[in-house]
Amino acid sequence: MINKTNTNTYQANQPQTLLNTKSIKLGIDLHAGYRMIRQVDHATPQPAPKFSPEGFMLWVKKQLALAEEVHSSYETDPTDH
Repeated sequence: MINKTNTNTYQANQPQTLLNTKSIKLGIDLHAGYRMIRQVDHATPQPAPKFSPEGFMLWVKKQLALAEEVHSSYETDPTDH
């Protein structure tokens, strides 16, 4: 029997163990309720979890400890002033 698991699914409560990670890229959208997409190295981007403002900051701090480099981009609304 072959057991297939989806390694690209992220859940906010899963343990974060990423060995030998060079970079993490975060696409952040605060207007959508603190959602983001995470890409680890060159893997497929992972689904966007939704956080509270406090949970968002804790999760981002964890990402900083997981990789050599963490990059982020923020999607802004064209009507923002």
